[in-house]
Amino acid sequence: EKLRQMAKATQLIAELVDDVFVERHEVGGSIPEAVRRMCASLAARGLVSDPRSLEASLLARMELGGIGIPGTALALFHARDATVVRPAFSLHDFDEPLEIEGMDGAMMQVRRTLLMVAPLDISTVALEAISEISVAMVEQPAERETFEDGSEAQVVAVLQNIFARYLHDKLS
Repeated sequence: EKLRQMAKATQLIAELVDDVFVERHEVGGSIPEAVRRMCASLAARGLVSDPRSLEASLLARMELGGIGIPGTALALFHARDATVVRPAFSLHDFDEPLEIEGMDGAMMQVRRTLLMVAPLDISTVALEAISEISVAMVEQPAERETFEDGSEAQVVAVLQNIFARYLHDKLS
């Protein structure tokens, strides 16, 4: 059973990495518009069936507490929503900084957001695999820097390293 779950997690990771993209948006510093554009990008790629539902979930998550990553110009938008087709990770750059509350409670200027979304019915193994991205943000400064400034190819390479470590740890 554990092997089957790992096989599913590996398949999910492969799809997640294949779907990664970096996109630039002009939103004039508007957070609701930024969220709308990010969700529309996912919908255009078939990763979410109802972008409005996901928008509401992301904005509700923001209300719970800061999502800006202290010491960076990054914010981590994340939510689980029934309209998400499969887990997805994307990066979004903005023309003007977004003023977002950091995880430390301080307001900060964010130029790039990391968007992590998953369906409500995601398996625990899959959720654990995806959460490794958050762990790397905290524990791996070089990888965090790539998320902050890197190209799509560089981000994909970092994700492959994160997931290779995860699978190695799980299987050993």
